[in-house]
Amino acid sequence: MVKLRCPFSECDCTIVELDSARQTVLPIEVYDKLKLMLPSQETALDGKFSVFEDIWDFDNIGVSRQVPESVLNTVAGSSATPIEFVWQEKTCTLGKLQKYLICADCDRGPLGMICEVQSNGQALSLNLLSSASVRKADT
Repeated sequence: MVKLRCPFSECDCTIVELDSARQTVLPIEVYDKLKLMLPSQETALDGKFSVFEDIWDFDNIGVSRQVPESVLNTVAGSSATPIEFVWQEKTCTLGKLQKYLICADCDRGPLGMICEVQSNGQALSLNLLSSASVRKADT
């Protein structure tokens, strides 16, 4: 079993178990556009995210208070190119960035985000955890 953990060695909080059925791939530019944290400059960006419909599916995760206005404008601005991904065989488009996901123990991040998503004319709220922002550890 592989667990996704906080990337900081002094913390090492378990966030959630890795589940390949929950994975999707977003465009690489999402890391910069949404200001997601990367453990180091050498982190390989693969666009992989784990998707959770319910915040309670995590073992341990925190949520930020607010998202900077500059980031909100990047995602939901009228001139922004839509960020799309496939989840459960449906094309989804990121809408409003609601909150960031952070480590519940050390409050560092953002490790992912909570976003409004449009899929087949339906609005959803999804929690997206960046694989590049966490550390994988066998248990």
